[in-house]
Amino acid sequence: MSDLLNRLKTMSTKERIDYIWEYYKLPIILTLCSIFFIGYIVSSFLKEEEPFLNIMVVDHAQSQELNSLLSKINEETPDQKFQADYIMYSSENISSDSYAQVQKMFAHLSTGSVDMMIVDQELFDQLMDQKAFSPINNGNEELYGVKISDMERFSEIPTYQDKLIGIPVNSQNRDYMIQFVEDNLKK
Repeated sequence: MSDLLNRLKTMSTKERIDYIWEYYKLPIILTLCSIFFIGYIVSSFLKEEEPFLNIMVVDHAQSQELNSLLSKINEETPDQKFQADYIMYSSENISSDSYAQVQKMFAHLSTGSVDMMIVDQELFDQLMDQKAFSPINNGNEELYGVKISDMERFSEIPTYQDKLIGIPVNSQNRDYMIQFVEDNLKK
């Protein structure tokens, strides 16, 4: 080590840099790559992602009106992003596809990935019998569902005026969704 220091003392600055680069190029590159890689991993763990709020719509057809409304809400609330998942299901017209859609619905519900559901009265009652929804208010009477026509933002969608909004019990963003529903109820 002292031999290396003595040799470096006799060299000019440019010669020192050339000498170090020539003999220690690989360790320098590997060290810098390791620091970059570790920094990238740490920053990805520390960086908070915007949570997506998943709305599941159970209906016989998909509506473009809801997509445009969700786009509008996403613009107004930059801290949260809504996305819709459609389940094509109608109790009047049951086909083999309907069974697959119902399985998909229950799979999403069981994992807690659904934050809000838009369903018809019949399906809402069936899910209420299974205690699938959280109470929305904290008053004397517990409110488990809200008609879309009673919501300010969603009242713009004529297709869904007879539908109900419910918040699943195991929603990962339940408190935020309850606040969202309470904030958007017509006064």
